Amino acid sequence: MNVTNCKKCGRVMQYNHSELCSKCTDSEKDLYQKVRDYVFDHRGATIPEVSEATGASRAVILRYLREDKLSLVENRTLLPKCKSCGTLIQIGDICADCTKKKFTEGLKSSPTKKTTTGFGRTRRR
Repeated sequence: MNVTNCKKCGRVMQYNHSELCSKCTDSEKDLYQKVRDYVFDHRGATIPEVSEATGASRAVILRYLREDKLSLVENRTLLPKCKSCGTLIQIGDICADCTKKKFTEGLKSSPTKKTTTGFGRTRRR
């Protein structure tokens, strides 16, 4: 018999291929149902609106979106947008394409300079 702790509440439980105990699993299901119903009834709602109305945290709502549990959302306005180009992203402030562009621009604009240290070694900057 494998015994483990619930990841959410820490209660000792029998391991059943789930990280949550039965009570936490039921509360997760109830919260998901509440969020899903609110998003379905209020299309185009923002994350703060959904969070305030349902009591779910921003992180939980974003997790549901990433896991595609909120497939009823036609207009993906709940997901954050890239600050540079405006495309929808799932994590962070800037999309991967803009990050690559800024990185390559940074490499081009700052050429590597070689300097000599006090010990006669050459060092790049």
